[in-house]
Amino acid sequence: MAAFVGRRPRPHLIVAPLTLLAALALLMSPAHARAAGGPVNVTLNIPADVRQNPCTSVPDLVNVSGTLHIIYYVRSDGSGGYHVNQTTDERAKGQSLTTSVKYLLSETYDTSWQASAGSTYTEKHDSELVSQAGTPNFLMQVQYHTTINAMGVPTAAIDKWRVSCAG
Repeated sequence: MAAFVGRRPRPHLIVAPLTLLAALALLMSPAHARAAGGPVNVTLNIPADVRQNPCTSVPDLVNVSGTLHIIYYVRSDGSGGYHVNQTTDERAKGQSLTTSVKYLLSETYDTSWQASAGSTYTEKHDSELVSQAGTPNFLMQVQYHTTINAMGVPTAAIDKWRVSCAG
């Protein structure tokens, strides 16, 4: 079993936080403050997300493609902030470039938090590529912060990510 901890996340895991920031920036504008509620629907096609497989003894890459669907509901809390509910649904498949082992990724993730000027929200997100050939699956975990600065502008920084083997 191998594990790698680093600071450079894979593209599919940063799509959701970046899309979230764009949605929050739009929804926290004064014009939307009165009409906040949602839903905001975002569907992204993931044409190619090449991931290094940590579960093999030889270097191996898995090319993953699919869709990422994100739904946001944002409502005013009556105190100048917002309550955010987010549902993320990702469906993808991939194949090892070295061994031809096929993998499936299917996950739904729900979260909610309070967003207001000066607030920070920390989130951990896990993904699992499930082997279709009895070989080990591999997991990826990313932790990031979403910060709303004093001007009400959302920003984010990915703190760490980790890949490891599972069963």
